[in-house]
Amino acid sequence: MSILQLVAADWIAGRKGVYEFSEVFDEIIKNIGLQESRFGFEPEVTAKIARLSNVRIYEISISYYGRTYSEGKKIGWRDGFRALYCIVKYNVFR
Repeated sequence: MSILQLVAADWIAGRKGVYEFSEVFDEIIKNIGLQESRFGFEPEVTAKIARLSNVRIYEISISYYGRTYSEGKKIGWRDGFRALYCIVKYNVFR
């Protein structure tokens, strides 16, 4: 997610911080009813898990070096708009 998407997700949901998912229990993921399959996955999971009262989300620092288009990067500007749409959809229109 871009920094704009992260700030928008946190602002709309009333949260502070950036949330990354590396290890989440399978049963939680299976029980929240996921709909997205592409770039809307992270905003959807963040919004739905943030609503669960018995689950805490922790920020974990990672280092990541993204690929260039010549190395096979497949994300484009449309994917960014789709992610922003999902942030609004899953946080405002619950």
